[in-house]
Amino acid sequence: MSIILAAGNSSRMGSVKSFLRFDGKDVFIEKIIDQYLDFGCKRIIVVKRPDHWEWRKIINKYSGEKSIFFINNNSPELERFYSLSLGALLLKNIDYCFVQNSDNPFVNGKLLNKIYSEKGFGDYILPTFKNRGGHPILIGKEIINEIISHSYKGNLRTFLNNFQRFEIETDDENILANLNTKEDYQQKFESKMQYA
Repeated sequence: MSIILAAGNSSRMGSVKSFLRFDGKDVFIEKIIDQYLDFGCKRIIVVKRPDHWEWRKIINKYSGEKSIFFINNNSPELERFYSLSLGALLLKNIDYCFVQNSDNPFVNGKLLNKIYSEKGFGDYILPTFKNRGGHPILIGKEIINEIISHSYKGNLRTFLNNFQRFEIETDDENILANLNTKEDYQQKFESKMQYA
């Protein structure tokens, strides 16, 4: 299972990050969804903004995939934790779930397998690179249930401080990628910003 958080307003980027071009074939959100599909996730929940026309193209592309659910966050100003709580409502009786940001499209099967293989060693699993935490994280049932049953309105990182973290060191520097500005994007992809 995975929840992809894609409802941010992308104010520093100046355009919706989910639709930035990853390569000649996919935009960020397509790349991310496809990686979780290839990994074998039985449920992929994309929490998105309701007000961008490009989402219709993405929803149409995956309309035949019964494992993918698109949910609108009508209050994106409430930030990531609120998006996570909306997605978590579809996770009842689920033991583990990845939490993925849409501005880090570098997730891959090797990384997901490495993280998932450590499930059960903590309330959540955090991948690290040179002792710096990155994404995605894998949350366990206790955290999922806590998100569902409470109306916490704070910061996700602060919320996770209440739970036991298990870190796994990786050799993948891209887990630290946080593409917030045009400069971040251009530096990482060495190209001008492009859209689908």
